This record gives sequence, structure tokens and C-alpha cells, in this order.
Amino acid sequence: MKKFLFLFILGFICWNSTLAQPEVKVIKMEQLEAMINHTSGKTYVINFWATWCAPCIKELPDFEKARDTFKSKNVEFILVSLDFANQLESRVIPFVKRKNLKSRVVLLDETDYDTWIGRIDPDWEGAIPATLVVNSQSQQRKFFPKGLTYDDLVKILQSFI
Repeated sequence: MKKFLFLFILGFICWNSTLAQPEVKVIKMEQLEAMINHTSGKTYVINFWATWCAPCIKELPDFEKARDTFKSKNVEFILVSLDFANQLESRVIPFVKRKNLKSRVVLLDETDYDTWIGRIDPDWEGAIPATLVVNSQSQQRKFFPKGLTYDDLVKILQSFI
């Protein structure tokens, strides 16, 4: 009976963990800027994307692969969804779960793009995908208003490390 109870509880825990929703925090620009300007010495790869953006979706596996490659190199990948905040439960979380994204995912809740896009990069016109790579401690910052491949990410990150 104890074995059965143990196996039942273990099975329930495993089943329940597969049903768990991935954590996706809704943030404001000030919180994103705090991440960007953090002086921990960590390099941040901040990718702007959306569930409706085909080029964004196409490059996400390369970001996940690069995350795995650089996880021991003090590099953090943050995927910033530009979907609407009211789509968190209906689109973003199911997408993150379906694609099994391991990078940190946040949803930027800023609907007035003119107020924050220039704070990421003054020349950015707002097209996605776009990626900011930054290390505030070493004062390195590069912005890429285009899609990136795994090889692009490796080359970029090697110049930061």
C-alpha cells in the first residue's frame, strides 16, 4: 500500500508539473530599463518579439540554442514579448509552453510605443525582431534592428565576453 501511495503521489507531482504555466511577468519600461542598466557584470541579450511575428518566431530556436551555449558565461537571455497584456493568458503563455522556451520571458505592457522605443535605441523605428545586447558594467551596448541567427549571436557574444 505504501508503494502504491508513493507512486500515486510521485505520478501526481510529475503530472501537475507538466500542467504548470510558464512564468511570464508583465513589466513596464522602468523595470526593463533596470534590467538593461544593471551593473552586475552580466551580459544581457534582450530580444523584442511577438507571437504574431513570423521572423521573430523563426529566430527563437537560435536564441534558445545560444542561451544553452552561453549559460555558464554570465549571459542572460530575456525575451520581451510585445503582445498586448490582455493576451498574456490566451496567447503568450500558451506559446511559451508550446515552444518550450527556457529563456526568461517578459511581456512589456507599454502601448504608447513612441514613449519607450527611443529609450532602447534612438535610431530604432520599432520594427521587430530586434535585439539589444548590453553589459552596463563594461559599458558595452549594441543594438540590432533585424533578425539574428545562432552564428550572429555567437559572434556578438564573443565580443562581449
